[in-house]
Amino acid sequence: MLNRTILNPEYDALLNEISRVFEQCVDFGGTVLDTIQKHPINEYTDSTVFLLLRDYLEYLDGISILIKSGNTEAAIPIIRSMFEHFLSIRYILDRHSADRAASYHVAHIKSRIKLHKQYSKEEIGKFKKTLEESNYSFPLPEIDATERIQNLDSLLNGKYKRINDEWDKTRKRNKKEKSGGKTPNWYSLFSGPKTLYELAAHLKQLPEYELLYRTWSAKTHANSAIHSVFSTGYTKPLRTPESLKTVSTWALTWSFTLFEEILNKYRKRKKQTYAWFYVYLRKTYLRVTSGEDLINIIQEK
Repeated sequence: MLNRTILNPEYDALLNEISRVFEQCVDFGGTVLDTIQKHPINEYTDSTVFLLLRDYLEYLDGISILIKSGNTEAAIPIIRSMFEHFLSIRYILDRHSADRAASYHVAHIKSRIKLHKQYSKEEIGKFKKTLEESNYSFPLPEIDATERIQNLDSLLNGKYKRINDEWDKTRKRNKKEKSGGKTPNWYSLFSGPKTLYELAAHLKQLPEYELLYRTWSAKTHANSAIHSVFSTGYTKPLRTPESLKTVSTWALTWSFTLFEEILNKYRKRKKQTYAWFYVYLRKTYLRVTSGEDLINIIQEK
């Protein structure tokens, strides 16, 4: 079921080559993060793009580790999340960056308030009952988060008041139209896309959403396990490389796109550095994205 030793030298060399390219992308991503810090635009855009890209690079680094061991199927939930980060960063960079980034901040603040309230004296009893019904017996201390909630509320009604008012307006509109859910997505504010599908359509990334994201979602939500048998006629062993080309193609393509667009926004002079970086990796990238199979695998049935 699992062979941890890669016996094919050519296959092992390919995995190491692609993994190194991912590592170099992560390293260059650090240069992009540094550029954001050294050439700030505004606190909302800078902090949001920086942190979204930081998470994106962490996922990219994780995929490089999985590819090196040949476990590309396990990378699918990771690249699915990367796609959402990719859309989020591009949406903020597209236009009205400060307002869109501040909307992301407001969404975070509201989620923190909701979490604090779950552990408040008024709500903790409900959670304790849920734990008891699920046969959990560990103690759950009551947390008085009144001051924290007040501090967060003061941000919403002070620094973020204009964005918070827009949030409330969007929530009421969604409720009236019965669309987009009761709680708005941060990108829905200021008449933005209501759903991730609409966000992908807005950014002209709908093909990736339809052809990739939907399939990846099925795997992430445990809805495609049987497919691993139906598609081949037998139960596949672990660490099969069938997703190597897809995962590598899109992770690298999105990374190159993000690096270029962020540098365009923050420091166009750095584009020469990006050009050198891309040329350095271009040979492997073209090999990965070509129409030819990276490897031919013959499974014993």
